[in-house]
Amino acid sequence: MSSSVINQIIVLALIPFSVLATLLLTRWAGMHKERDYPFVFCTIAFMLFFGNLIVLVGLHGPILSSNITIDVEPTTVTVGENVTISGSIQPRLVGVAVRIRWQPPGRPWGNLATVTTDENGKFSYVWTPETVGTYEVMTEWLGSPTTSYAASRIVVVTVVETKK
Repeated sequence: MSSSVINQIIVLALIPFSVLATLLLTRWAGMHKERDYPFVFCTIAFMLFFGNLIVLVGLHGPILSSNITIDVEPTTVTVGENVTISGSIQPRLVGVAVRIRWQPPGRPWGNLATVTTDENGKFSYVWTPETVGTYEVMTEWLGSPTTSYAASRIVVVTVVETKK
């Protein structure tokens, strides 16, 4: 079961508890007459909203910061040569998607590839440029409910014509 489903179950379980607690409190305080009903209903609404809000924030805990690195080898190649783009995410995250982004000459940023981290939080991709030009490459991880988004530095890759 996913954490969001578990959170919803906990919140739904808290609703009857909040109502019962409010009714018992108001009865104990002697507020069980018809004129006191608006106060009782407002108190129930208040407890439901803020009680569930506190529980939801408490269940997720703080958002951890993350960092992603990029290594590109080599940074100058001829058309048709391989470029290895690698890196890692800290804290070590296993099996998460990392987007390798690029900006071809004269074009907007786009996705070059999406790779998955291994058991050590590392990733690698081999790219074979087919066009001469200067490319910018970076990596990013979109984050999770408990860990923040991270983007690497930008690395410039120069692709030159093949030698004749």
